[in-house]
Amino acid sequence: MDELKRGGFVFYYSYFEAMEEMTEDIRGHFVNALIKYAFFDEIPEFEEVSERVAFKLIKATLDSSNNRY
Repeated sequence: MDELKRGGFVFYYSYFEAMEEMTEDIRGHFVNALIKYAFFDEIPEFEEVSERVAFKLIKATLDSSNNRY
């Protein structure tokens, strides 16, 4: 993995809401991808539409927070 970009990130309730309809397997994959993006700026690739939609919504908040960091 690349160098750690920051020491943490805020996980909002709205993120949880965005993942509620995902299966456990998809949710696990999504959370792992979200963490890699938040800490290492790894751009994820998703096969599931639900993951792509949720990531688009969450990415904007993560990017805004990271710009202030």
